[in-house]
Amino acid sequence: MVFLIVTAAVFVCVVAGLALRRAGKKRKSRRRAASSAPAVRQKHSEAPAPVAFSSYGGLAPSIMHREIRQYLINGTSLIFDEKMPEGDEGVTPRTLEQIDAQVLETVSEQLAVMDQFRIRQTRLQKYLHDPAVQMADLSKSITSDPLMTAKVLKMVNSSYFGMTQKVDSISHALMILGMQNIKNIAYREGMRGLFETGTMKDKAASLWKHANLVSVCTQHFFDLFAGLNRGTLFTLGIVHDIGKLVLAETSRHLPGGRDREGEYTMDLLITEEDQLFGINHALIGGCALERWNFSELMILAVNNHHLPSYTDLEHVSLDTEVLRYVLALFLSDQMARLFTNWTGGITRIYPLHESYFALVDRKKLVNKVIDINFINQMLAAEALAISEQVP
Repeated sequence: MVFLIVTAAVFVCVVAGLALRRAGKKRKSRRRAASSAPAVRQKHSEAPAPVAFSSYGGLAPSIMHREIRQYLINGTSLIFDEKMPEGDEGVTPRTLEQIDAQVLETVSEQLAVMDQFRIRQTRLQKYLHDPAVQMADLSKSITSDPLMTAKVLKMVNSSYFGMTQKVDSISHALMILGMQNIKNIAYREGMRGLFETGTMKDKAASLWKHANLVSVCTQHFFDLFAGLNRGTLFTLGIVHDIGKLVLAETSRHLPGGRDREGEYTMDLLITEEDQLFGINHALIGGCALERWNFSELMILAVNNHHLPSYTDLEHVSLDTEVLRYVLALFLSDQMARLFTNWTGGITRIYPLHESYFALVDRKKLVNKVIDINFINQMLAAEALAISEQVP
């Protein structure tokens, strides 16, 4: 009981510390960002303004949870707003066939720099998918790498996984978490190394935090649609915006990049990316996954993860399984964006095209986002991602 009380106290201190650090800046930054954000029209709507929220510096967890719940409920109504004004019907994201060859070559050169990541991940994925591999084999493999050992133990004992007793051995960690969670850790740690290899450290840190929040959402939203695999969705949550990392590194060499002095901002809409750089992050992400031999399902899901905001369902050519993954990833992405708005950032969401409304159980979605476990895991994932930022 004493340990539980101490654990709860530590969690409250972490959340309160982060809250206090942000509380002094967020009102001013929100007003400034809201007043300077460009009014960009999407295919069927204008980007909605972030929902107003109240200060949470020093709030008790119960009060904070109530505020987050109400905020996410309000935000969900924006995603499903049937009365959003119609936008320019001609503004749709580019397809791969519309991309200039020189732009593709520049992107390909950057992807080549990142290939070493996929070599390591492919080796690990094959190992984890081998049915002959036993827990003892996996434990031996991890303990042979002191750095991976430390990372696994740090992760299993973090608030992200909610362990009530400290785990001191890899074999114990594997028994508690199971193969799927260890696989998730491996993917997460491998991808974190990739985010730390570029030169745009601040943008990489922002993308890494968002990827962690989306991956948490996918684990809670996987059963919104039938037949979805949680492991696949977790990986999609981590990699879906990898194209933004590439754009951050290459934008100065792309059309429009020189005019902006190479600056790439995280809140650009996908159509803005097309206009400025001649390509968008979703297409780049699809190219990256194809280059790294991901499955066709995952390539298509990343390529189309903004499709539900721009394309009427009648004009979608994806098969039913892929479309379900796309919708789950789309909703996870928007919910993570809403959460970022509440905790001190400013990001624009993509409303769902009304032709998809009948495919989503909105009541079930709302019940998931107001669940205390979901909120706690989002807060913990954000805190963990912040603690991992490279100085």
